[in-house]
Amino acid sequence: VLAKESSQLDKWQSTCSAGLLALIKVGRGQEAFELFQEMSPNIFSPNCFSALGRHLLMTNNTEKLTSLYKLALGSGRLSDDLTLITMKAIAESKIDNRVRVLRNI
Repeated sequence: VLAKESSQLDKWQSTCSAGLLALIKVGRGQEAFELFQEMSPNIFSPNCFSALGRHLLMTNNTEKLTSLYKLALGSGRLSDDLTLITMKAIAESKIDNRVRVLRNI
């Protein structure tokens, strides 16, 4: 029974991730981000976090990107890609104490 449930969970995660990535690819990144916020972060793969991070970087939304970074870190979905995306956004932003923030990443 557990193996069957695990298999269905994998399918659910793959479906949610594919939907999120499709929305981003067709230019509906804001909708993808809104969908993401309504669901458990454990449903999405680290690649989804990175794709959302790239979208937020392109739209210059450093605040949401840093929140996404913290969520990925807390849920065990952090990747090197998202870390670099977040660091780039912070370095290009006008937030105070950028160096200190970058050191904490």
